[in-house]
Amino acid sequence: MITRRKVVISLAVNFSLQWALALLCWMGCFHARAMVIWMAPTAPPYYGFRFLAKRDLDMALVSLIITALTIGLCLLAIRLRRTLTLVAAHIALVIYWLWSFCLLGIGV
Repeated sequence: MITRRKVVISLAVNFSLQWALALLCWMGCFHARAMVIWMAPTAPPYYGFRFLAKRDLDMALVSLIITALTIGLCLLAIRLRRTLTLVAAHIALVIYWLWSFCLLGIGV
């Protein structure tokens, strides 16, 4: 039986490890500014709303859909505690972080 505690811990560990990887990449390899510490985990929703303000709807929709999908699947995994939803939430977190890497990488 998967408990809520295990689900929350596994999602938190996934998120934290990917955040650490992002910091290692951006601050270690590319010598980015310290602002990337806070921009790395918040890039998709931040740039999603920023793209909406600039009327760049395709990038805005992709960013906001990825954000909503990740939040929704993580909440669903916590609520349902099924293996398939947990795997889907972990995959959504990986996609979220890859999109964050793309947004920061292109320098938007």
